[in-house]
Amino acid sequence: MRFLPGFVYYAVRSMMQSKKAEGNLHASAERQARVVFWTITVWEDERSMRHFRNSGPHRRVMPKLANWCDEATFVHWVQDTSEPPSLSQAHARLIAEGTVSRVSYPSPAHATRAFPPPPAPA
Repeated sequence: MRFLPGFVYYAVRSMMQSKKAEGNLHASAERQARVVFWTITVWEDERSMRHFRNSGPHRRVMPKLANWCDEATFVHWVQDTSEPPSLSQAHARLIAEGTVSRVSYPSPAHATRAFPPPPAPA
């Protein structure tokens, strides 16, 4: 929990960066119970996504996550529409196809991607 202020600082900065980035079609973040966070971004093309990923606050925070997080997974996919997926769709893809990032202190669910689903929309 001692890393939470730094995480939140960079999460806000990264979200602002993504919303201003060329080629960004959607960016959202949602907090689940305790310290579980979901982010979804939709990009015009892979070049735009990679430019965002490799620059600014996002690039500066990524090396820190290995020590800050006990779970970190991402998934990229191409779809025919620019409509963002729902959290339940993103969760299903994350479980099925996600890439597990290296973390220093992994949770038991980290390697297997056995993450509980996000809450259903109200």
